[in-house]
Amino acid sequence: MNKTVLIADNDRSWQNSLAESLEASGFQVVIAQNPEEAKNFGQNNSIGLIVLNTSLSGENGIDICKNLRGNNIIIPLVFVAENAAADQIVEALNNGGDDFILKSASIEEITARIAAHLRRFNAVKTLSETIKQNEEPELVINLRKGFLLVHGEKVPLLAQEIKLLEYMYMHQGELIERDRLLNEVWGYDKLDISTRTIDVHIARLRQKMGDNEVPKYLQTVRGVGYRFIAP
Repeated sequence: MNKTVLIADNDRSWQNSLAESLEASGFQVVIAQNPEEAKNFGQNNSIGLIVLNTSLSGENGIDICKNLRGNNIIIPLVFVAENAAADQIVEALNNGGDDFILKSASIEEITARIAAHLRRFNAVKTLSETIKQNEEPELVINLRKGFLLVHGEKVPLLAQEIKLLEYMYMHQGELIERDRLLNEVWGYDKLDISTRTIDVHIARLRQKMGDNEVPKYLQTVRGVGYRFIAP
């Protein structure tokens, strides 16, 4: 498992405290203190997870996240902030963030949550390596590298789409309720995130998979949730 964590933050004291805690837990740490360093380090294959302040030297951290996701960087990305409104948290999560942690949380909790994200991402990679490519050329799912092949055309996936598809793959054939997906994939049962978020992500995945007209992979169970049928 890649255990190198990039911390992109303006607060050197907090940054150093988190770095010391991570290193004591067996992680390697890379430091970035401006947007360009964050983007450059973030695209380095040696990085396993990114901790990103929502405001880095005056630049919107969500825009930095979008830039990284646009360059097919699918590793976990954890936002941090001194404080944040619910709509900012929702925006960050819907635009590629895997978690949002307020700095009022203890360094020990933040370290534990980073470790949990890395374990999950490693599990996704391990599972993805066991997924066989579809024998028919219609659809190939490659979660390890973060893309689909639809009739031979490469279609990139965002980090949250990979997490959603990976969870549904592990529970293929089951009826999965929207609330269950929200809690298990997003992990937020107390924030103001509606199940509409699930519907939007499912719709985007269907579009990418060419599964729009009569869905056969991501099937809707009206009024309840969804069922995933593997290709």
